[in-house]
Parts: sequence; C-alpha cells; structure tokens
Amino acid sequence: MKELWCKNLDEYFAMSDKYSGPKTIKGYETTLLEGSAKKLFKAITYHRVALIGFEAEVSDEQIPDLVRKCRAANHKEALKPLRNVWLRSVWHLGSYEYPCYRAQLHALFETYQKDSRLLFDAGCGSEGRYLSNLPIDAWGIGLDIDPKNIQIAKKRHKSNNVSFVVGDIQNLPFFENMFDLIVCCDVLEHVKVPEKAVKELTSILRKRGALLVTTSNLLNPAMFFDILLPNAVSKKIIDKLSGPFFYERTRRFNPYDLKKKLREYRLFANVLTVGHPPMGKPWRYEIIRQYSNTSPPKIFYLWIAFNKLTNIKILRNLKEIILAIARK
Repeated sequence: MKELWCKNLDEYFAMSDKYSGPKTIKGYETTLLEGSAKKLFKAITYHRVALIGFEAEVSDEQIPDLVRKCRAANHKEALKPLRNVWLRSVWHLGSYEYPCYRAQLHALFETYQKDSRLLFDAGCGSEGRYLSNLPIDAWGIGLDIDPKNIQIAKKRHKSNNVSFVVGDIQNLPFFENMFDLIVCCDVLEHVKVPEKAVKELTSILRKRGALLVTTSNLLNPAMFFDILLPNAVSKKIIDKLSGPFFYERTRRFNPYDLKKKLREYRLFANVLTVGHPPMGKPWRYEIIRQYSNTSPPKIFYLWIAFNKLTNIKILRNLKEIILAIARK
C-alpha cells in the first residue's frame, strides 16, 4: 500500500477525491503535541491501494476551520481508532477472530519497557510507535534507512527524550552493550544479510537486556514461494493480492535458524510463530468492518482453514510470522 502525504489541505482534498470509492474510509483528528503549545491536525483517506494523508502543527484558532472543511468533505472524526488498528489485540475475518501479532509485540515491549532506560526501535518507519509515551526517565532512539520516514517521525514525536536517525541495521552507529531494550518489527526480511543485522542488534544489547523481533517465516508456504519466484513475478502477485509495498523481501529466517543464530550470540531465546493473513489486505477489512457489513474476501476463508490447521502443535511452525523474545 503506497502512502501519499500532501503539503497542504487543498492538495490533500484533491488527491482524496481522486482515490474515492464506495469502500474508502476518511477521517480526521486533533492531538496534543508533547512539549508544544500547538496541536497536530491530521486527515487521512484509506483507499484499497493507497493511504493519502495531511498533517500540520496548528493553533487552537485554526482548528475550527480545518474541522469544518473536513466535515464538508465527508470526513469522520474517527481517525484515531483507524490508525491504531495495528494495536488491537484481536482482528476479525467475518466471525473468525485471531490475535494481531503487532499488538502482541507491543504488549511485550511495554512489559520490558518498565525496567529499561535506553530503548531502540530498529527500523522504526514513519510512525516510531514503540517510542511513544516513554517515561520521563527513559530515552528512546529510532532508526530507519529511509530519510523520509525519519523526517515524518521527527514531526510526530516532539518529546525531548526521543531521537531519530537515518541508518542501516546491518551497520549500526552505536556502542556495544548500549541498549536495555531493542524492538525490531518486520525488518529482517528486507535486509540483504539478515544474519549481519542480528549480529549488530545483539552487540548493542546490554547484559540482561531484551531483544524483541518479528519477521516473516520461511517455512510458511506463501513466504517460501515468495522467495522462490523471480522478484518481478512476486511483486505483481503481492501488489494484486496485498496492495503495493515499497520494500522488497530479500531473505527470510525459519524459526529454527533464527533461534540458532540468537543462541550463537549468547542470547537465551524463546521463538514462537503466530498467524497473520499474508494476502487480501486484512488490515483494510478490520477497518471497514466497523462501518459496513462487508463480507471478507473469499481468499480469507482459505487462510482461516490454514490457520486452524496450523494451530495443531506439530504444524505450528508453518504459521506466517516469527516472534522472538531474547535475553542477553
């Protein structure tokens, strides 16, 4: 899914109208900015192939006019629950419920965060969601290889105890034994040498520190065929069934190899596998189901059957996502 961030509200409305459709969701919200007298106003349009957004720091006097314009453009004051869809503990496909793995990761992060003072989000993207609302006696650093992501993250986080830097997790610019807690969400499958990235992450983790990792599972049939297919063919299939993605998948671990690699660097690791539909835009259905009685796409029923099958203990390692909790 591509993201299009507009420079002003007029440009946003023009782009939003271009991507409108019967299943498009539009919303706005106003949030407080930490350490600032201004507020952050944001409007977003969710379309089947794109997310169109606008955000700006505004004063209290500007907000009524912005709200009036958004309401006139059929926007709902419901952006926050849409944006936080990834943090819901349970997602739905019709009546079928399954855990959202990113919510599980976020809950683990908050648990370990209580005893941590220096935290690192490796591959933070434009959200940097794991560095939100840190205690005042903690410091968070987010790193991403894309400078545009870092620019957006800096605008979203105004707290004095959060920093963002451009960098590559295969060559980290930090001292060894530096961080109490590291989170790496859905990044390893995008780097050329994920083994080197794991080595870098373990080297900067302090003794008794925690490393939390999610990555796609090579043993899963969909992930396995994605690696086998030529990149051009794989991209066409992913774009059609899951929406456009910016970052190519280059390598994948299986649960056994990831656990072995973590132990190689003297980490005690608990490696789990969790289910997440690899196709059909499940995040989009989770949003739309709040506003309509839309039935899940038929492809989801195939995944539901597969997920039930892989709930059997002997088949659990075929699920889509690896979740690793490692301690040094």
